[in-house]
Amino acid sequence: MHVWNWQDICKPKSEGGVELRRIKDMNQASCIRLVWRLCTQHTLWSQWMKAQYMKEIHISNVTTSLLDPGTWKWICSLKSQALSNMGIINENGLVTVGNAKWKWTCTSTGFFYFKSAWNLIRLRELIFSWQILFGSLFTVQKWLYAC
Repeated sequence: MHVWNWQDICKPKSEGGVELRRIKDMNQASCIRLVWRLCTQHTLWSQWMKAQYMKEIHISNVTTSLLDPGTWKWICSLKSQALSNMGIINENGLVTVGNAKWKWTCTSTGFFYFKSAWNLIRLRELIFSWQILFGSLFTVQKWLYAC
């Protein structure tokens, strides 16, 4: 019988996993996507959220109150993580605030991809130097369950 750790299964294939995604990570990546849409798109939803909760305040300075709905509290809880990976760039490549476009800094193209948000928030395992030298054959977890 071979036992796998759930965290090992949820890793990408390139890291030895099966690339299943944890629901908590997907939930947080969805919230980061909402922050991206709030900043970049001019849809009915984003206009309503800005008018209702932001009221001419930049998203980085917005706070929540006790009576705000859960979705807005959820967005505000992860806005700093999303904003730290977003940049404002105009046509000349200079960082400005007026008439500027947002750029997602986790990708080379500057476009937002859900997988890049997932890679941003997912847990990564620390690799110790002895694992690099000897490979994953001698890790404690695989040695205990190799029977």
